[in-house]
Amino acid sequence: MQPGATVVVIGAGTIGLATLIAARGLGAGAIHVTARHPHQAKMAAELGATTVLPDDPTAAAEQVRALTGGLGADLVVETVGGHADTLNLAWELVRPQGTVSVLGVFPSRVPVDLLRPLQNEVWVTFPVCYGVVDGRHDYEVAIDLMASGKAPIEKLVTARFPLESAPEAFRVAADKSTGSLKVHLVVGE
Repeated sequence: MQPGATVVVIGAGTIGLATLIAARGLGAGAIHVTARHPHQAKMAAELGATTVLPDDPTAAAEQVRALTGGLGADLVVETVGGHADTLNLAWELVRPQGTVSVLGVFPSRVPVDLLRPLQNEVWVTFPVCYGVVDGRHDYEVAIDLMASGKAPIEKLVTARFPLESAPEAFRVAADKSTGSLKVHLVVGE
């Protein structure tokens, strides 16, 4: 991501919100985030999202086009994975010759329309952590962002449980109606 870039983050779960934090810390311009649940939308706004986009793909695409003068984002980061149609949404949100970064994991095949990214010469990347860019490891960049205060990652922790309450912690983490984002198990507290 180039400083000042317009970024769209698809998804406001833990990975999506961490992506928002990283983009903000690395100097992104406008950052627009799609959110499915109200507590995710609220946290995205608190963490500095320029716009929280509707979960509806058509409405999100229309809003991004309106916000970018019809062009689309420089960088779209897909963080949902699973069985969602988020890759095809990414093609609708990115500008011609922009980049789509796929962080979400798709455990089985999903239908993907490749005509749109082909026509718009979209760059697609599937980054993994442990990468090195310009001689710096991803973890070094993350640690520096957190140490500088530019990445308030601790805000994502919405619940803490003692280790002996692990089953309850996993239940809360899996049930988005609880308002959970990131649940920590704590030893010795």
